Amino acid sequence: MKITPAFTVQRLAQLQPGNLFIFDWKAGSTAAIKVVDPQMNGDPLMLLLGPTFTDDASEPTLIAEQRLTVVSFGNDYTIRLPVSPNGWAMNETPSRSVCIATTGADVFFRLPLPRGECYVNIRSGEIAKGVPSGTLAYAKSWEILVGDDCNLQMLVGNRDPSTFGED
Repeated sequence: MKITPAFTVQRLAQLQPGNLFIFDWKAGSTAAIKVVDPQMNGDPLMLLLGPTFTDDASEPTLIAEQRLTVVSFGNDYTIRLPVSPNGWAMNETPSRSVCIATTGADVFFRLPLPRGECYVNIRSGEIAKGVPSGTLAYAKSWEILVGDDCNLQMLVGNRDPSTFGED
């Protein structure tokens, strides 16, 4: 028997940085990526992706790792970026907004902080030290998809249908 998408049920502490997972949060479940901060001795964090956030946040944000049982998709997920020109900014978007910053090879969540911003490398799950090197483009909307290549399903995202070539 085949179950799709592939997943495991385990403790959050067992996950690797960059792993995508779902867990019970407040009145429902929410998605997150495990993150580490190399500047803080590799302290584990969670990048909340939604649909539920902390009481003081309404978009993706970093919180301390919790002692949780999770449904993990590991790193077997797809980041879908917009295809429409209005889904992108070639100049930096305002630092108070969450977006995806990419060099074309690396993909980062750019998150506002009380004093500036931080960049989370999605593949490695590490917080970058400062602004990533290279030329960056900024995606204003995004989706995280799970499943096999023939049957990808949106798990979570900041999605504007017009930026994905839909009306």
